[in-house]
Amino acid sequence: MPGWSSEAPSDLHLQAGEDFRFPLGGAGSAGYLWTWTIGGDAQAVSVAVEAASAPPVPTPGVLHGGSVGRIVVLRALQPGEASLHFVLARPTKHSNPLASFTVKVTVSAAGEQV
Repeated sequence: MPGWSSEAPSDLHLQAGEDFRFPLGGAGSAGYLWTWTIGGDAQAVSVAVEAASAPPVPTPGVLHGGSVGRIVVLRALQPGEASLHFVLARPTKHSNPLASFTVKVTVSAAGEQV
């Protein structure tokens, strides 16, 4: 399925202060955007989505198509459990999602064994 990354974990165990990254596909050229919600302890993690690479340099007289992949950057902030739900859809009210998945994140105190 376009835009979907099978590399996304379903369960993740991190220590406070630890970062974790995983790739997402991109479908921006077709008008799809990744959005996310955090359930559970929203203060346990922070989420950012970044471009996986810089867009290609335009060549004069040549049309380019395609999407830039995305990378999710999770940062474990404090002990707790959060559920992150990602959805790839067009930003219209009645758009059906192209893909969705959930990542359960458990954050332990720094130095604590899981």
